Amino acid sequence: MPFTDFLPAVFRKADPEPAPQPVTLTDTNALWLFGAAPTYSNISLTPKSAMQVPAVSSAVELIAEAVGTLPVKLFVRNAKGKEADQAHPAFRLAHDEANDWTSAAELRTQLTHDALLHDRGGFALANRVDGRVVEFIRLDPTTVEPKTDDATGEPFYVVRQGRKNVRYEYRDVLHIQAFGGSAPINRARNAIALAMDLERHAAKLFTNGARPSGILSTDAKSPAALKNIADMWNATFGDPSNTGKPAILPEGTAYQQTGLSSTDAQFEQM
Repeated sequence: MPFTDFLPAVFRKADPEPAPQPVTLTDTNALWLFGAAPTYSNISLTPKSAMQVPAVSSAVELIAEAVGTLPVKLFVRNAKGKEADQAHPAFRLAHDEANDWTSAAELRTQLTHDALLHDRGGFALANRVDGRVVEFIRLDPTTVEPKTDDATGEPFYVVRQGRKNVRYEYRDVLHIQAFGGSAPINRARNAIALAMDLERHAAKLFTNGARPSGILSTDAKSPAALKNIADMWNATFGDPSNTGKPAILPEGTAYQQTGLSSTDAQFEQM
């Protein structure tokens, strides 16, 4: 192909990029803006809602508390080998107390808890006096945004404090990262959402005494009469506390209870 054939393409004005499509608040993509992960079950999953699932809550508590109870000490090497260096300034922070109101074990538990529930992980601010760290204070993970300096590649953190954002260098923040940058609850979000959905289904099933609704048959024909019968039935037996009470039906009306399906019967035994 002659070189001149390339010239129109080289000097052609680039086509404008299409304008980005707006995302509505009802769009599942908008859930990420509010810290909620979309799921196959269309149930928004957040750290708070995930902890309502007993299995998730138990697992997070077990792991976080196990990390908190692990002994953490600083050692110094000497002629005898090594021994705990209680005189080191960091010994108190690692072994005794992270600050005046938080023990070192409690801080480790909190940061592990945060790393299990938040993609960003857990954070603690290192307060210094004369250049020496004197305390660690936990930061709310939702207020911290990890970033990287484009020039040096060093990480830094932007922390929202009230109405302003404050930058902290990596030396001033203790960061416990979630494995692979993704919290376990988000990697298992579909399984957790399924457990939440099954729990809701069970609650609705047992609200009705583990029995589905029946069928009311009547000789009434007018829409008003049918509505009155339905309203009367719901007013009397819609409350779970009325389950088992005798039904007094209008003349010409009969009630037929429907049985559990094989799926519901199997679910009831779970």
